[in-house]
Amino acid sequence: MIHTIRPSLPVFSGKSQGSRRSHIASGELQTGDAYEASGKSFHIPKPGKKSALLTLMMLAGSANASTLPTQARRDVSLAGEGTGDILEILKCPPFEPTDHRLFVPQTYTDTPDLVPVDVKPVNSTEIKAQLEKTLTFRFPENKTAIQEGMDLLADSQLKALVPDIRLQASLAALMGTPGEAAIDVIKNGAFRSVRFENLPSGIIAASKPDPANRQKPELLFNKQYESEDFRLFSSGFAHEALHQDSIASGREERISHSLDTLVYGKLIEEDPSLAESGTELARRQNTKLMARLNSRDAQGNLRLFTAQGNVYPNGTSLENFAAAFKSTDPNSPNGTITDNSPGNDLLKQYLLTMTGTDLDKPDFDAETEKLIDEKQTALTPAEVVRAAQALKLNVDCVEKKPPSDNQPGTPHVTSGAGQRAVVPGPFRLAAELGKRILG
Repeated sequence: MIHTIRPSLPVFSGKSQGSRRSHIASGELQTGDAYEASGKSFHIPKPGKKSALLTLMMLAGSANASTLPTQARRDVSLAGEGTGDILEILKCPPFEPTDHRLFVPQTYTDTPDLVPVDVKPVNSTEIKAQLEKTLTFRFPENKTAIQEGMDLLADSQLKALVPDIRLQASLAALMGTPGEAAIDVIKNGAFRSVRFENLPSGIIAASKPDPANRQKPELLFNKQYESEDFRLFSSGFAHEALHQDSIASGREERISHSLDTLVYGKLIEEDPSLAESGTELARRQNTKLMARLNSRDAQGNLRLFTAQGNVYPNGTSLENFAAAFKSTDPNSPNGTITDNSPGNDLLKQYLLTMTGTDLDKPDFDAETEKLIDEKQTALTPAEVVRAAQALKLNVDCVEKKPPSDNQPGTPHVTSGAGQRAVVPGPFRLAAELGKRILG
């Protein structure tokens, strides 16, 4: 019998220290194995064996792959407050949503049921056009970067591992995002194959190690969501690429989620239509990102373990992003996560990109969590506000200053829930570290 974990919070679950990451046969889970995914996880304990699972928030998101929404954000100045006032906005309590329909019903009960998008034929021409539009918007003056991204669709080495053009394009869409380093991890064969597979409902993507540990793991995306917008599988790539072995921990899962949300935040601050699409995956990802963006300290910094109130205002109570991740090990007091697991080179690159810190050999441990909690640099303050606006969160929380207080030449932001906070300047590649990780 397959047992699912159904915590009281709107969560899905993953497993804890020492367990196999996953094993599936024809879509079925095997007794004694934990199936980890950037969606729900299932665990079928062997008789007499204690199960120690990790519970976490619902996540993942996408929009319809056959649609080509117009890129919504433009690099123009808006009348309003200056850069200093963007920081004041971030010091506010958690932003309230103005449209509950963008989130999951387990968090806001007045929302519609989650319904996957209808299956539609793969349209390679539209996929290529959308990828080119995305990269052109991201690299408006860098034709070389645009071409590098487009060339991934024709890369024979990548196509052998990732035959589906939707997943190829999703991976290519990581260029110029905090998750860019995952491209080479996939391309260089950390996983023996990447494909869509029939997975249990709610699982978005999963790393599936070889049960005998003789081959590299597989990376699977749920076939149920294959018609979602390919760009919103990108954060799943960024997440699952960290799971390269058969050992996992509560901290590994929490760290992976804390990092992949920054990728999704970057995507929707560029193109809010992804967050506004109303599809099942978009709403899952929106819900998780809202918790991440609303976990801010009194100085307006993004945090993991700190927030100034319920991160789901007027919805399900959650004290901060990290609190969504609880161990169900009976020996763990109050669900506290204490287990660690080995890191890898991708974690090292992510931490450099997303915190500006170059650790020698980071692991999925308390030290790494503390670093992410205290030194997030992947999203600028203006990008955090834009991502919040893409979720239709009300950021109009700062008293307006008289126009005379604005300094000439200062970037401006208008902070209404239906307006975009946009500052001029080129897209920052790899968190302004001044170098590309790709290649």
